[in-house]
Amino acid sequence: MSSDKNFSDSLVEELLVDVADAFFATRKHLEEMMDMLQSFVKTLREKEAEVASRAGFLHYLLLYGREADDFYKSIKVDSVAIVSESKFSDKAIPEKIPFAFTARGKFIKLVLWAYDVLQKTCDEYINGKYYDDPDEKMGRGITIHYNQIVIMCELINKEVFKVNRNMSPADTLQYAKKFNHETAEKEYVTGGTFAEYAYSIDKKLAYQPIDFDLLKLKRYPELPAQDKAIFEITSFCKRKYSYSNNKDEIKKLISDLKKRIQRTGTN
Repeated sequence: MSSDKNFSDSLVEELLVDVADAFFATRKHLEEMMDMLQSFVKTLREKEAEVASRAGFLHYLLLYGREADDFYKSIKVDSVAIVSESKFSDKAIPEKIPFAFTARGKFIKLVLWAYDVLQKTCDEYINGKYYDDPDEKMGRGITIHYNQIVIMCELINKEVFKVNRNMSPADTLQYAKKFNHETAEKEYVTGGTFAEYAYSIDKKLAYQPIDFDLLKLKRYPELPAQDKAIFEITSFCKRKYSYSNNKDEIKKLISDLKKRIQRTGTN
């Protein structure tokens, strides 16, 4: 009889260990997913700042932002997000002024260059960029990007719902208590009920879904590649330069930019 009881107790103990392992492993996995999300968001914010810097330089060329809205209209892009978040920085300027015989030609080439860099940076922010680096541990993959964060939030929220519903602390404890006959009998005799504190413990330990809006990530627009919009951009620049009151301002802008490039080159 004693050996049967010991065998039974051993099985119960093994079962309870398995239940505990599954419970904590599931919650640990979910918490690791949430930590990874926060790490990815932090990395994406660096790319977000780079997009703002690249946009800032383009808008600087567009007569200090005055013509930015018209520029985006000419390529059929909603400009609200990208115009409101742009920040000009010398880090975004080119290494030299592109060669052209006229100020108009230099202006067009500068705008095309600035737009091309912005479009590629924006695309990498939204869709990521594939890499194949033999020096990296992973070797091949795609950089962290906005759409990836959206998908991660959806996956985490599904997991949160599943964990809260199928593996709540109260249900797990209630399941484990069934194998402790002394506790179960005591609760029956005294009229104790697990339901009195089950709701409280579940509410306290339940995971909260990720509110994507609270991450406050910028939703930059998809910009057409430079070769797809080169006609519209070139026409826009020619049209703006043709205004007599813009010519002198653009020439001064290019002259000031040249001085900025010289200063950064000597630092």
